[in-house]
Amino acid sequence: PEQHTPWPKAVAMGVVGAVIVSLVVLAFLWPSMTSKPKDLLVGVVASEQSFEQFTAQAAKAAEAQGQDLPFEFNRVDTRDAAVDGIEACEAYGAFVLPSAPGAPMEVLTAKAANTQVATMLTSTADSMVAAQAAQLPADAPADQRMAALQAASTGAEVTDVVPPSEDDPNGTGFALAALPLTIGGILGGVITSLALKGTWRRLVGVLTYSVV
Repeated sequence: PEQHTPWPKAVAMGVVGAVIVSLVVLAFLWPSMTSKPKDLLVGVVASEQSFEQFTAQAAKAAEAQGQDLPFEFNRVDTRDAAVDGIEACEAYGAFVLPSAPGAPMEVLTAKAANTQVATMLTSTADSMVAAQAAQLPADAPADQRMAALQAASTGAEVTDVVPPSEDDPNGTGFALAALPLTIGGILGGVITSLALKGTWRRLVGVLTYSVV
């Protein structure tokens, strides 16, 4: 007669399965819970003097909030050069400083690269526009003060240089596909290992599975 599995083994298999699932969950959740943005390359369209003032103000604002500045700024001469850098994946975005006092700042983003970084760039630009309006001297011309206040109320001008697909503007499809693709990759390896014999045949099976 067929012998039943011992009770300790049944309990042990349940524990092992729970541990495996816990490790898989931790592998997906741990990076999102503990990681933070750092050294994100961002362009700044400005003169050398304005660039130094901008970087100092950005570092001071981050320090006041008790945070580390997540951006690594790189000065760019023209707006077109900043756009080319974003399209070539050399930068996540760029700040275009106003050429006239009181004019609005423009922030160039690339939501197709990372929506969270694009949101960070926009919020940083808005906070800096508000700070510049607050630091405007009291004896400044009335039209300049009015333009600064209007820019602070409306925020920075945002231009999405590389937007996501129109069918998935928030990029949720790619994020939702990460877990099924991971599980599918594991299943493909298991199936080819158990169902095929021979190293080259397993290699052909894995390549066919990946391509299809």
